[in-house]
Amino acid sequence: LVEGYTDVISMYQHGIKNVVASSGTSLTPGQIRILQRYGNRIVMIYDSDAAGQKAMERGINIALAEGMEVHLLELPDGEDPDSFVKQFGGESFLDLKKKNAEDFVTFTIMKAERGGVMERPGDRAAVINKVLESIAQMPDEIQRQVFVQHLHQKTQKYRKGSDRELFQQLEKLLAEKKRQDERSRLRSQRQEQGRNQQSQPEPGSMNQPPQMPPSMAEERGPAAEEMREEKPFVKRPKFEMEVIRLLLLFGKPMQKFIGHNVSEDHFEDEDLKAFYMDIMKRHVEEQEVSVDHYSNREKPYPSLLGDILLERFAPSEKHAKATGNEFKKDKYPIKTAKSSMKPLRLNFYERKRRSLTEELKNSSDDKRIKLVQMMTKIQREISRIQKLSADELFDDPDFLKEDPDAGEKVFQYKMKGEG
Repeated sequence: LVEGYTDVISMYQHGIKNVVASSGTSLTPGQIRILQRYGNRIVMIYDSDAAGQKAMERGINIALAEGMEVHLLELPDGEDPDSFVKQFGGESFLDLKKKNAEDFVTFTIMKAERGGVMERPGDRAAVINKVLESIAQMPDEIQRQVFVQHLHQKTQKYRKGSDRELFQQLEKLLAEKKRQDERSRLRSQRQEQGRNQQSQPEPGSMNQPPQMPPSMAEERGPAAEEMREEKPFVKRPKFEMEVIRLLLLFGKPMQKFIGHNVSEDHFEDEDLKAFYMDIMKRHVEEQEVSVDHYSNREKPYPSLLGDILLERFAPSEKHAKATGNEFKKDKYPIKTAKSSMKPLRLNFYERKRRSLTEELKNSSDDKRIKLVQMMTKIQREISRIQKLSADELFDDPDFLKEDPDAGEKVFQYKMKGEG
């Protein structure tokens, strides 16, 4: 990300094509979201004058708030991207970026050190607080934890303390940010209500919506009481339901394939977890696993079965009737299984990350380091899962490797009445 369009043109002409300019305007969250379509890491290059540095500070926080990984690059004195590539060429720029681009924490501390700012206690505290304010913009808790640890390492020689006070200050900043966000939300809500009131029709006008008759509004009876006491609908994760559906419909090969890649711990919904465990137990014991079997089992299997099958087929059949297209169920069941197991595994690791984050809040210094290390590994696995396609994430079963067309032949299922 550079400042001017001339920088973009010159860099593009010298072979550096992954470059955009803010063109003198303030960077916006919408612009960052557009950039996220092309990558999660952004390298900001702003001029060294006061205006350029202010723009860079604002840009850092906006990019961090949108979940971007932010690096910064400072060019030699008197140079901007346009003049640098014209004088030294594209390869020299890429080499400079590789060697000198730093994450925003390292960049800010190094710049303060070069300016002698870190030698003055008051200024030192201001720099550290400024970095913490940027970290507080991050929406992801694990990222905040990791970058506070990083800040601790970069400033420990100046502070001579633990990371505890940094985490405490971060909590204060997050609490203040939450209050500001709530105030903004309420202000927007009041403005919206004011606009709605202005657009309301006059009493007695023909555009006024009809009121419910008192007899209906005040109706009381056994049926109404029963509806009020009914338990709220439980929305179960679709990918968990889909895994169960595949296990039920496609027999032992599918049960073996999914069982090799999925454990009961991957399930968040307790009912679906129990369903999975029962299926796999019956699979290992070579007992019947079928829709008919679970239709005749004790609660909650029949109702779960209905939810699972209706979730899959009803929307697709309606779409087929509306479009006139033929509806084929699970043409490639292995691909369907992989596409369901990916979010299942991702959700599992995200739950582990949240659990460790909660544990970290009340842990000792020694344990905190271990927890951060564990969370770093989990975050690495989350990033790997997000990066890979479902097909790359899971190996094909052996029978599919031997016969690429076996997926359709082995996993062929027909509903009753299809012939």
